[in-house]
Amino acid sequence: VFAIISILAVGAFLVYAARLSIHAMLARHRGATTEHTKRSFFQTQLGAYTVSLLLGNFLMSVAFILNSHWVAVGGVERSFIKQLSMTASSYFTSAIAIHAFTTLACKHKLPDWLCGAAVVSGWAVSAVMGIVPAMIDDDNLGSLYGFDGLSCGISLDYPGLQLFFQVIPVFLAVFASILFYGLIYLVIRGTISTSNGIRVNLSSEERKRSLGMNGTDPQYQAFVLTVARSLL
Repeated sequence: VFAIISILAVGAFLVYAARLSIHAMLARHRGATTEHTKRSFFQTQLGAYTVSLLLGNFLMSVAFILNSHWVAVGGVERSFIKQLSMTASSYFTSAIAIHAFTTLACKHKLPDWLCGAAVVSGWAVSAVMGIVPAMIDDDNLGSLYGFDGLSCGISLDYPGLQLFFQVIPVFLAVFASILFYGLIYLVIRGTISTSNGIRVNLSSEERKRSLGMNGTDPQYQAFVLTVARSLL
């Protein structure tokens, strides 16, 4: 039930994002600018990563729906969708964290071509991670794709490969999120300053000076710290 709800919600949002992107692209060709500014998010770098992450979540929900049919017929073809979507979700979760760090903490905008290359590489890596297990078939252990203890996935007969294909991508995404969002928190809080080289500020006055908040409204200072804490 929850997978069906996720498919409907994420699918509708992806259709909405596609419509806005096409509408904005056509408007730009017509010379319109400010009228369609609010529709340009999905054409930004963050928008590209976000749409890719949502597409990965959408495919994951599709895989869970197909699991019920897999149980009935004993097929493992659906494992490819699950592996593809799991890798894509982990990859683009990490990509969003890195993008947020470079823009918010380092205040550096990466070139658009690098974003495009990252998106293409993400889906290419995800496809490879889904195709390779389908090519592994041992005479004694059987196909790598099989029952993973919960649904169709990496067979329990291959514990090492199950760790590599299913656990490590998720672990890397969690590690990247904790690392980069933690650094963003420290930069926004003022503990780490990157304006004139990397510097650690331990006192509250040094943190305020690094953020340029001396003489500002205390409520604004509290707001900045609240935003920083929300990243964790």
